[in-house]
Amino acid sequence: MVGSAVVPPVSTNAADELERLWYDCRNMTGGRRTRWFTLPFSEAFAIIAFYRFNRAAYLTFGRTWVLFRTLTSPLNPLIRIFVPTQIDYRADIGPGFRILHPQLGVVIGGRVRAGKGLILAGGNCIGGGAAVLGNWVQLGANATVMGEVTLGNGVRIGAGAVVVKDFAGPGTLVGVPAEPVGTPTGDATATTLDEADFTI
Repeated sequence: MVGSAVVPPVSTNAADELERLWYDCRNMTGGRRTRWFTLPFSEAFAIIAFYRFNRAAYLTFGRTWVLFRTLTSPLNPLIRIFVPTQIDYRADIGPGFRILHPQLGVVIGGRVRAGKGLILAGGNCIGGGAAVLGNWVQLGANATVMGEVTLGNGVRIGAGAVVVKDFAGPGTLVGVPAEPVGTPTGDATATTLDEADFTI
């Protein structure tokens, strides 16, 4: 079992989620000012912002928001036209979240917890249990994490891989079921933003 040190901090209020959205945007723009002008029109931004606002409302209103979501569920097919993913608002995803190819779709279950800098290539599914992902985890296209799985910091999952057991990381997992390959580089923070950029 991977040590508890990789368990990411829990978001507890709407302010946390809005601050995380700010860091998501910074990571999506890569520090380039010109990208801020096109960011609001990107599909990835729409998906992540939709998730963040949904989670913020859930943390603020609790069961009232759950009831509202239930009553408006007939609108879900229409929403999927504009936001072609299913990221449960109960999932707790840290700052710096990115989806590289959102048109491939993403499914994240409500019992998932992920740390800073989660990057999904697209076509990914994370769920089927209380999955815990550390910081700077990356999933290649169509990679899947299923069940009660804990992944450490700096884990990279190859395209089409299916992860069904714990892995401490850093390192790369490939295959079905996924197994570690190569020699870990020790670089658990390979992403656009530095560790110091995240303060929450």
